[in-house]
Amino acid sequence: MPKLLDKIQDLKDSKSGPEMRGQRLKSLRMMTGLSRKAFEEQYHISASTIQSWEDAKAGGLTEKGARRVIAVFKEEGIRCGVDWLLYGIGTPPQLSNKLFDVAGERVEPIEVPTEDRAIVNELLVFRQNNPDAVEYIIIDDGMAPAFAVGDYVAGKRRSSLHLDSVIGKNCIVETRDNEILFRRVKAGSKAGTYTLTCVNPDTSVRDITLYDRELISAAPVIWHRKKDFS
Repeated sequence: MPKLLDKIQDLKDSKSGPEMRGQRLKSLRMMTGLSRKAFEEQYHISASTIQSWEDAKAGGLTEKGARRVIAVFKEEGIRCGVDWLLYGIGTPPQLSNKLFDVAGERVEPIEVPTEDRAIVNELLVFRQNNPDAVEYIIIDDGMAPAFAVGDYVAGKRRSSLHLDSVIGKNCIVETRDNEILFRRVKAGSKAGTYTLTCVNPDTSVRDITLYDRELISAAPVIWHRKKDFS
């Protein structure tokens, strides 16, 4: 058990620095399309505070601050776990279920920003047709240029019994270390393990390749829509 706890702590330490927290916060804010000023006007968190957190000043984003902004993102239709924002593990950004209003076969109108409405409706159809659907919002440039920060991707979840079939594909993966990532899957050097790689050689992601990871599931991406930040 101590080794497992040490492993979890090492994982947290490697991704919980002020700069990494700031990058994740900025990615989430970009997904909402809100400027720092808009953040202040709509949710009463000062623009200077948001900038300080994003720029990793004065120790960066705190747990109290993380909980405040996650409540804001929930209002904007994006759900995310505190552990992901602070440590890069756990629940990554996803569209909130409140955006999907289904009564039997009847779909009610969805009140979301205009630029997201078509994406949400497409995701709703994807969910209805794929019981094992997995969706994800891109939060780093590891898979650029084809997949950019803020893009939406989805696929059909495959369990650990069927993972060899995803080798060589771009997948939303869940690791035994409680990470959810979007990476190219390759065979690992040990039985039952897989190597996860970024395809962008100029990525800002620190760990471009993760070797010999055990996976709980993987979902090859079969649906992709780009987020328009213009």
